[in-house]
Amino acid sequence: MPDALDLRRQLFPDGTAERGPESIAALRKQHVREALHGRGALVAIYAFLQLGLPLGLLVAGVPVPALIIGLSMLVVPLIFFGIQASQAEAQFWREYAATRGLRHLAKGRLHAACPLYERGDEQRFEHLLSGRIGPLQGTLAHFISTEITRDNKGNKRRSDTPFTVVHLELPAAVARRFRGVYLRERSFSLGKLQDYLAHDRGVNLASAEFDQRYSLRAVDEQDDIALLELFSTTFIDDLIREFLATWEQRDGDLVIYDRGRRTNARSLDELCAAAARVATRYLEEHR
Repeated sequence: MPDALDLRRQLFPDGTAERGPESIAALRKQHVREALHGRGALVAIYAFLQLGLPLGLLVAGVPVPALIIGLSMLVVPLIFFGIQASQAEAQFWREYAATRGLRHLAKGRLHAACPLYERGDEQRFEHLLSGRIGPLQGTLAHFISTEITRDNKGNKRRSDTPFTVVHLELPAAVARRFRGVYLRERSFSLGKLQDYLAHDRGVNLASAEFDQRYSLRAVDEQDDIALLELFSTTFIDDLIREFLATWEQRDGDLVIYDRGRRTNARSLDELCAAAARVATRYLEEHR
């Protein structure tokens, strides 16, 4: 039975044998410990500025407003921990990308005619890691959808909904057979009205357990025979019992996604593994 490193090499064939980082949180703690241990003089200066100097001025009869003392005690630690958090985040994505054989961009843009990428009033991508993921070229990234509203006083409010996505590029021959397939978690549906408004249709498979967990939809021009062949009995059982995967596929773009920001190596690898299994099924059915 292959070990974890062998499985990772199959998932990221261009990666290295190095273990790589565990999580942003673990690196943040490490940065704070190293900073406090290796910069004792700097910490002493901070303590003097926060407490010693104001107290010394008070003893000398120089008035020092309590607000200034309070702000000095609050702002300096916030700056210190903010710097450590920023450095830990940058290190995590840099090292995770390197050990997986991926190229890292802090910001960028992915394009696809998928409904997910059209959510909200504004959209942005962060931490784009591009390269070989499973059988295909693709990009692992954070996608943030932003809703902008105004209250009764006209004040603007922004509400972010983050996702972690694996965007894979299907071969042209596969894209011609599968024009558009959306597999999402089961939620409220408008039925026929949704079919009309979204220009796609709901599809029910011969599995009550599958239909309770997922909502399967296909664009109007999708061939039904190809769709049913894609969702074989074995694949349906895998989606129910072995792994959870939600995706939107439109022509050559296959976007596997999960709500929230994944920020540790294990969960990122798990999402990439699920994406590779879905992509492999598309390729198997085409062959």
